[in-house]
Amino acid sequence: MSDGVDPNPTITVSPAPDSNQLGDQQVVYSATDAAGNEAEAVLRVYRVRMGISGTVFYQGLQQGDT
Repeated sequence: MSDGVDPNPTITVSPAPDSNQLGDQQVVYSATDAAGNEAEAVLRVYRVRMGISGTVFYQGLQQGDT
């Protein structure tokens, strides 16, 4: 993410997805530039599942995904 003035805004991920915790996790992404301008926060859901082989995987869901 960048803007026309600040090529390196501060990105916040809260909380970070935990691949050791099975289930759905809500994560909020936000950004603030050097002038203090805040972007609209984005909510994503990460679904962490156990695969058939016993491996853990996660997928990021967009709004409307199931």
